[in-house]
Amino acid sequence: MIPWPEGTRPETAALFVETLLGRFDDAYTGYEQLLVRPHDPAGARLAAIASVEGILRQIDRWIGDLTLDLDHADAAVLNAFLARLRGRAGVTLVPAWPFRQTPAGTLASMDEHAATIGPTSWDDATGFDDDTSFVEGAGVPTLLGGRGQRFAIGGFAPFTAGVLATGDLIQAGVGRGHQVTEAGTTDHNGYLAIWAAPTARDPVPRETLVTTDVAIAMRLAGDDGARGQTRPPCRTRYRVRLTEAR
Repeated sequence: MIPWPEGTRPETAALFVETLLGRFDDAYTGYEQLLVRPHDPAGARLAAIASVEGILRQIDRWIGDLTLDLDHADAAVLNAFLARLRGRAGVTLVPAWPFRQTPAGTLASMDEHAATIGPTSWDDATGFDDDTSFVEGAGVPTLLGGRGQRFAIGGFAPFTAGVLATGDLIQAGVGRGHQVTEAGTTDHNGYLAIWAAPTARDPVPRETLVTTDVAIAMRLAGDDGARGQTRPPCRTRYRVRLTEAR
């Protein structure tokens, strides 16, 4: 992937998950057929929406729309970057500028929980098998896997709400950013299952949870998706339109 030019930031930025809707109309009855796919892409169900029956194929992806206003030197750097992309052929890692760069969730870990409560003993003041105390749990937030829009994370403090918040971003592999849409409370093992969009397309790796500096693999929306207009004294304004690279 071609890196985004360092230090080049947009003046305004829109980054959102777009759902592509397929629709089939019945010209005789006026009904629309919709196929609604649930979060798990392996399943499907039929639904009625506002008294209009239909079949809707749900496909989601990140869409980016950036505006940049650059001086002559910075515009030259961006022009060289765009030339390297070769229209829609190239893929770049786009930072998630419009979103908070630090999560609203506490990210409280099992290690922090164990340090807070200190060594633990049974009721008879013994440990497991050596008459000593023991540390209750260990671990840091770790992405365990996922499918569709469901992701499993371990290593949090047990019985804790708010370790991740709705709207937080997570990284699930290089270039695969997801926004948390539903989060809950961890179980006794510090396990948390969340919903996040867009739908995971690639196998979700097992890795330490990343919630900052999230970047998304994207390509230009068209071969002329980043045309610049230059005005005196040598400032160039760009509108860069991007879609998630699959």
